[in-house]
Amino acid sequence: MIKVLLVDDDTELMDNLELILTYQGKMSVVGKATDGKDALEQLKHMKTDVILLDLNMKGMGGIDAIPYIKKSYPNLKIMVLTTFYDDHYITEAIKKGADGYLLKDSNPENIIDGVKHILTGQSILDNKVMNQLAKMMLSKKEVKQEHSLNFSQLTKREMEVCTLLSEGNTNSAIATQLYISQGTVKNYISSIYDKLEIRDRATLVVKLRECLNKN
Repeated sequence: MIKVLLVDDDTELMDNLELILTYQGKMSVVGKATDGKDALEQLKHMKTDVILLDLNMKGMGGIDAIPYIKKSYPNLKIMVLTTFYDDHYITEAIKKGADGYLLKDSNPENIIDGVKHILTGQSILDNKVMNQLAKMMLSKKEVKQEHSLNFSQLTKREMEVCTLLSEGNTNSAIATQLYISQGTVKNYISSIYDKLEIRDRATLVVKLRECLNKN
């Protein structure tokens, strides 16, 4: 059974999440923490597979907590669950090691599926978050340095594919998240390679993450 630690200063929300995860998701909520510091303390005395982490909390917020959690528990998966999806929150959460990013208005099935999928190594991004990341990449001006890539020439859909690739998703996982066929995903990747004049996925991932880290 999947073990989940909930971290949010909204106790009513955590109670509702516990019901959803326990009865619909057949998971076990092993603890509830009201901020990052509380979560770190509880982790010393429990075993869990996934943390559902809010970002804006009284005390230690999620952004500050992520690197501490990842340093002490590198294999523990962190799913951000928040109301915020502006540039700062998204980029900071991803750069510091969040494995997924969902919004609190997600339906219960998406939250349950998201928890299950990040345990298989996939990175889960809410559609609104993915769209915001794509806009961020498209709005960035080309950095005139050797080996830099101009992501602004990509379409919005191509940037969505790039974003999912950078998070380590397979073609199959990308197809599922974007509701397109694997053949269409391959066509997008081929177009991306041609436009950016690169030949492999590893180079694309490295350059995209470099671009993201400059925000």
